[in-house]
Amino acid sequence: MISIFADPLWNSRHLLRSRSTHGTMIHVTRRIIATMDDEQARNLGKVLREKREALGLSLRQLGKIADLPDVTVLRFEQGAYAAPAPDKLARVAAALGMSLADVFALADYAVPTDLPSFMPYLRTKYRDLPMEDAEAIERYAQRLAKKHGVSLSGPAPGEDES
Repeated sequence: MISIFADPLWNSRHLLRSRSTHGTMIHVTRRIIATMDDEQARNLGKVLREKREALGLSLRQLGKIADLPDVTVLRFEQGAYAAPAPDKLARVAAALGMSLADVFALADYAVPTDLPSFMPYLRTKYRDLPMEDAEAIERYAQRLAKKHGVSLSGPAPGEDES
C-alpha cells in the first residue's frame, strides 16, 4: 500500500515537508512548546471519530488507509495526544477527506497556505465558548451567507487576490 504521505523530514526551523500522492508539497509549521489542553485534545478526537463513523469506517480500516496502527487512530480519537505528530494527523485528515487546515486548526497547528472553515475557526479561536453557542453562531452565519449568496468555505483560489 502506498502511503498518503512520505516520511517527514524536519529541518532546524521545524518545518514538516510531506509529499502527497499528487506530488505537491505541504509545508507545516509545528509549534514545539504549545500543546493542546485536555478539552481541546478530546474535541479533536470527537471530530475525527464522528467523521470516521459517518464514513462507516472502523478504526482498523482508517488505520490501514492512513498507513497508521489502529491504536494510533484510537488514541487520536480518545484525545490522548496533547501534541499529535503533524504528519500522522495529516494522514488521518486526508484519509477522512477532511480539510487539513480544519484539522490543524483544532490541533492549534498552522497551515500558512490554507485557512480553516468557520466552525473549526470558532472552536479554536473561542475555546471557552460553549459548543451550543458556537453552533448557534454557525447557523446564524450560514443564514447570512445564504441570504447574501456567499460561501462560508471562503473565496475560490485567486478570487481574493488583486
